[in-house]
Amino acid sequence: DLFDEDTGSYKYTITGEENEGWDNVLIGAMKDKDMDSMLKLFKELLPNVQTFFVTKVNNPRTFEPDVLYNKIKFVYNRDDFSEDKVFEDAISATEEAWKYTQATDSSLVILGSLYLAGEIRGTIRELINAGR
Repeated sequence: DLFDEDTGSYKYTITGEENEGWDNVLIGAMKDKDMDSMLKLFKELLPNVQTFFVTKVNNPRTFEPDVLYNKIKFVYNRDDFSEDKVFEDAISATEEAWKYTQATDSSLVILGSLYLAGEIRGTIRELINAGR
């Protein structure tokens, strides 16, 4: 059962084969967070990521996307992530990630800051409603 009566919230844990189809990640985060630890956890949960779409969050505390991108490459121990997937704004990153996942029939996971989620929520809704 996914509903936790004690906390009044839903819970979900990604394990095993459930994460094998999650190919792409859109990420933006705040520089005052422990991104090294978070990225290590993401790698455990999502070891098969093919593409990271790295962006800024519209907040003065945002991680610069190129710095975050380099941290991702280091933690994932890979040099084959494309630098073309580093964006200065979240809306462009979201639109490109959406187009890419549609063209490759793959999935997209959004990770990082809740500020990012709030910033792109309307764009995601528009893309879904447009059927793109």
